[in-house]
Amino acid sequence: MATASSHIYERRLYTSQYHHLPMRLIDLPLDILTLIPEHFESLDDLHAIILTSRALYFANSSPTPSLIRHLATSPHSGIQPYPHLFIAIKARVLADWAVQSAANRKSLHAAIITGGPQGVLDLALSISPLTLEDLTFLRTARLTVLDPAIEILEPMCGNIDDILDPDYETACSNVPLSMVNYWIYCDLFYHTIAAPVLCRAARVRAPVPLSNNTRLKWVYQFLPDCPKRSDVDEEYELLNMRHFLQEGLLEILPKQVVTMPPAYRGVFQRCVNHMGLASLKLVVLYEEDISGAAGAPDEIWALATAIEGLSDAALLEAYTRTGVNDDENEDDKVLDWVSLQADISSFWRVH
Repeated sequence: MATASSHIYERRLYTSQYHHLPMRLIDLPLDILTLIPEHFESLDDLHAIILTSRALYFANSSPTPSLIRHLATSPHSGIQPYPHLFIAIKARVLADWAVQSAANRKSLHAAIITGGPQGVLDLALSISPLTLEDLTFLRTARLTVLDPAIEILEPMCGNIDDILDPDYETACSNVPLSMVNYWIYCDLFYHTIAAPVLCRAARVRAPVPLSNNTRLKWVYQFLPDCPKRSDVDEEYELLNMRHFLQEGLLEILPKQVVTMPPAYRGVFQRCVNHMGLASLKLVVLYEEDISGAAGAPDEIWALATAIEGLSDAALLEAYTRTGVNDDENEDDKVLDWVSLQADISSFWRVH
């Protein structure tokens, strides 16, 4: 019969035989392995560990939304501009949610005017948390569209070497931020821009778009590069976005769609100028000497097909505003949507 002392001896013998063998990370229990990413500083750390082995991939390839947000928004991940890029990939989802009810509209309006970009991001992620698929999409968008478009547009609208008057900004000082803000604007106010004609062509009722007031409040909160100088007229404020559009984006887009069937119709060009990532893809194609007619994204062709199938009267009716607005402070003096440039010229009426 084994005694207590014999058990102790056997345990010591076992320990002496194996204590020199190092424990591998994958030898840890699964519940411990799943906790490892909580101590990471960036998405790169998470990406590295799930590529290390099948066991670590199995344990860590489905992180919680809160962990994804923590790592994605960490300064160590280097995703800039923050929080704008994350808002951009959620803007369409946020817009679809906002137009579903008066309460949702008011929540978005309040987030814009009280929380600014961070408040809008918090609202967006409360509705649609970040996923690894979102981050994969963002990475692809940066590599294939955003970064190439920046390289094309920055020399056009961001060159500050030729400034004649040192007291007057004549270039876009932050092309990446202006580009992402443009993307947000296009997707967040999609129901004002392209949705009316697409819904009309599909013979479905278009949602009531977000109000002028909400849109102009967004302009004021997200494009805060006003010089705040008493000697500068209001019409010269928001210079970064003005230069990004006038000397950059709008120098290219009309050339890209001039040979497409509905190019002669003003509403087509107006929408193409505000199609977000699809419009930026046209910029990249331009540098590759590929016309819009030859390589336009599906979203642009869907718009072209819809407009081609509608009469002028139907187009006018599609953009005739009906229903109620999303807040109680709609300024009747503000005109219906024309363009981002027009909104920039009008924003001081409501701030």
